[in-house]
Amino acid sequence: MLRNGAAGGGGAAAGGGGHRPVRVWCDGCYDMVHYGHSNQLRQARAMGDYLIVGVHTDEEIAKHKGPPVFTQEERYKMVQAIKWVDEIAPGAPYVTTLETLDKYSCDFCVHGDDITLTIDGKDTYEEVKTAGRYRECKRTQGVSTTDLVGRMLLMTKAHHSNIDEDLDYRKHTDNFGKGPKGHSPWTGVSQFLQTSQKIIQFASGKEPQPGDTIIYVAGAFDLFHVGHVDFLEKVHQLAEKPYIIAGLHFDQEVNRYKGKNYPIMNIHERTLSVLACRYVSEVVIGAPYAVTADLLDHFRVSPCTRMDMEMCGELKWCRTAQGGKEGVSCSHWDCQAVQEGAFAGLQALLSGSSGRKCPCHLLDLISDFCVLLQVTLVCHGMTEVVPDKDGSDPYEEPKQRGIFQLVDSGSNLTTDLIVQRIIKNRLEFEARNQKKEAKELAVLEAMRRLEQEKQ
Repeated sequence: MLRNGAAGGGGAAAGGGGHRPVRVWCDGCYDMVHYGHSNQLRQARAMGDYLIVGVHTDEEIAKHKGPPVFTQEERYKMVQAIKWVDEIAPGAPYVTTLETLDKYSCDFCVHGDDITLTIDGKDTYEEVKTAGRYRECKRTQGVSTTDLVGRMLLMTKAHHSNIDEDLDYRKHTDNFGKGPKGHSPWTGVSQFLQTSQKIIQFASGKEPQPGDTIIYVAGAFDLFHVGHVDFLEKVHQLAEKPYIIAGLHFDQEVNRYKGKNYPIMNIHERTLSVLACRYVSEVVIGAPYAVTADLLDHFRVSPCTRMDMEMCGELKWCRTAQGGKEGVSCSHWDCQAVQEGAFAGLQALLSGSSGRKCPCHLLDLISDFCVLLQVTLVCHGMTEVVPDKDGSDPYEEPKQRGIFQLVDSGSNLTTDLIVQRIIKNRLEFEARNQKKEAKELAVLEAMRRLEQEKQ
């Protein structure tokens, strides 16, 4: 067992009110993990209190589907990094049984509204469905491993944001790995539509707190993979209470410094992939390539600005007496309001009984309650840093401030290497998809015949 800290996810509080925690089981290949996988696990976690995810071995996947793109160790780590996962079960059997659910004390298992078949065309969830220990969640539209592989092989930019879709690209993705007898709705490619609700569902909503170390990282984070996870995990270990902000570059910016048809995933897709990582607290969508003073200072925040507080008239008067604006403000804080009840002894201070004559000493008192939070570290991996458009170093500002640090993740996996794996095994992958779809179409036909017999 590989355990993670429980992520804020959904069900009733574990053990709260005397109720036994609801334990949920999910399983799968989780090969080329994308935000569709993460969304399924998010929905599953919301159905209970503790989520265990079983991940199949390379041998099991090769037997039933064909060789995976990623090794089982890489897939274990990817699933473990998804913030809604509490625990993973390496080497889970391909067919989900009641024995497996009982072994891990799970009440039921959750799967998307598609179908998973064994090598001989049987539903892998048949046993748990019959026993009433099966739940279904909505499959994420607009993303599939098939589509991502198609983008890599076609080498066009039609999937980028703000670029009109190319008809040849759509024709290719619609037919990639498909047999001649029609298309399965479970293997087909659909369009992804980003919504504000989807971002809210993936975002943690957690604000930086006093004592947090705010760390900024930036990049493409394309095809979010185990190399990215290794890097973010190392960055996370740099502080006792890290708050990691990940800046994602726009598609056109990524294409400028990466070339070819990169990024494989557009800005909307990459945003959800990174938000699902347990090591990331916040994402900047469309971050500038150069880490400028404006960018770093944008994150200068104080907890006082994040709370719904009442304005204190005495504090307004105090600041006005110094010729400043109403409200408490100076070069070190950005506090527009102060909670009246937070200042024990405030009336004593104003009355002079505290020994302080000048009401401006309120600013000293404020420092006990308002802690400056700002980016204290900017990190980059060991990959090459491409100069900005004007030839300048994009990390010049954090280097001048002495807050720049190179982080060695210990991993040599890159998006380029993943693409090379796909290209090398293209024929095998296409054959795998055709075989998968043929089995799905056979099941659909059987379901249609059964429905006709009932009529």
